[in-house]
Amino acid sequence: MKNFFLYSGLCTALDGTTCVSPGTTNQEGCKVYLCDLVNDTLTYGIDPASSQCTAMDGTTCVALGSTNQEGCDIYRCEFVDDNLDYVIDELRCRHPNGTCLPEGYEERNKKTCIFTSCIKQTEMDESITMRVRHRPYGCLHSNGTCLEENYIEWNIRTCDLITCRKEADPNGMLRMNLRIRQHGCMLPSGSCLAPNIPLYKDLERCCSPVCRRSLGGFILKRNYQGCPRNGKCELVDTVVDVGCMRYICKVSNFGSTMQWKPIDCDLGDGTCHRREDTVRNETSCLEKVCRPFKADNGTFVTKTVEIYYGCPHNGGCEEDQSTILDTQTCTTKQCRLYNRGRKMAWIPIQQGCVVEGECKNDTNVWHENTEFMCVEKRCNVEGNKNGGFKWDTEIVHQGCRYNDTCYYNGDTWMEESCFTKNCTVSETTNGGSVRTDTVSGVCKAADGSCVPYGGDVIQEDGAMCVCSQTVSPSGYLIGQTTCPVPAK
Repeated sequence: MKNFFLYSGLCTALDGTTCVSPGTTNQEGCKVYLCDLVNDTLTYGIDPASSQCTAMDGTTCVALGSTNQEGCDIYRCEFVDDNLDYVIDELRCRHPNGTCLPEGYEERNKKTCIFTSCIKQTEMDESITMRVRHRPYGCLHSNGTCLEENYIEWNIRTCDLITCRKEADPNGMLRMNLRIRQHGCMLPSGSCLAPNIPLYKDLERCCSPVCRRSLGGFILKRNYQGCPRNGKCELVDTVVDVGCMRYICKVSNFGSTMQWKPIDCDLGDGTCHRREDTVRNETSCLEKVCRPFKADNGTFVTKTVEIYYGCPHNGGCEEDQSTILDTQTCTTKQCRLYNRGRKMAWIPIQQGCVVEGECKNDTNVWHENTEFMCVEKRCNVEGNKNGGFKWDTEIVHQGCRYNDTCYYNGDTWMEESCFTKNCTVSETTNGGSVRTDTVSGVCKAADGSCVPYGGDVIQEDGAMCVCSQTVSPSGYLIGQTTCPVPAK
């Protein structure tokens, strides 16, 4: 309280000129001053009963004992040591969103993994500053959830190990680090096998899977113990004969397998064909032989090989190099086996001519006579560039047929009637033509013999006549029997 000394029994106001009578008040701003006798001294001081504090804006009055918010801070009007003080009652922090946070405020945002707090900080000049502090308190997962510090989860369905830890970055600053990494081995069943834990015995693969670390990751070691067969495990080196096959169980780091070795050939009907044995088919001329072969991978296999032992013909088999005649085409064919019997063919080796359902060989000559004509034909055969043959028939002679005897161009003969015939053959655009002409004649005796001109002709009555030469109406010479006239 400010003390004022008594001059002429009055108090002096704060302006130093105004006089105030004892017991009276004077308001200056938000404060009310009273001129009062205190300890036998007139004093011009604050009347706490009616005075108020002045707010930060310089105009608002705050009642004694009440509070007023200035920004985010709370101020209180107090009467201390005979004076009104407008003092800070509570310091608070201003959030970036504009809200005011009290000291000690804490908030965890589960959507952003950010921890927000309001703290009081003493500066180097010992002044007090209220600060809003934001720091991550966990790791934000891609599914939108917030994983708190030191969170750890192992997903048995995906083999993912999820951790959230506070780690220092390259600058030495601490950061929350979310790590999702493989931790285990996926099994064909779709579940995850944890590292270094033998889980079970896989009967389908005859192994006990164990998950091991390898090159920064994990690898499934199966530890094969046998070979699966018919729902059970066959031990290593077990030998099983099935049908025509022999199986032996072998294992490696990569798996197990029943290595097979054929001992016979399967004919396809459930029977086994012993190696090197043959089965013949008398219709197809094929014989099946069971033989071993070396495959590309170095293993041996058995295979039924079909080999021709002959050529099929009319339901039977003809031996290699044997020949047959096809009477419909007049082709002589020979059985040929190739490539050690793997191929067979009937090869034409000789060709003939088909003549009225019969076969004529190359260069054969034959007659095709008519009633009045003699025709002599020949079979001509030539090979072609395809290994086949072509053939045709050729007329080599034509002549005249008389009493089943053939006469050719220029031939003459005497018939029973003692007339001489001549055969003439001529060529036309339509082929050859023949003509038989009578060119001369002599006389015929009673005994049927022919008598030349000037010869004696004995008649049936025994008369002796002479064969005379004359000319026929057609202009050729003929014989005429002339007999002597009997005497009268």
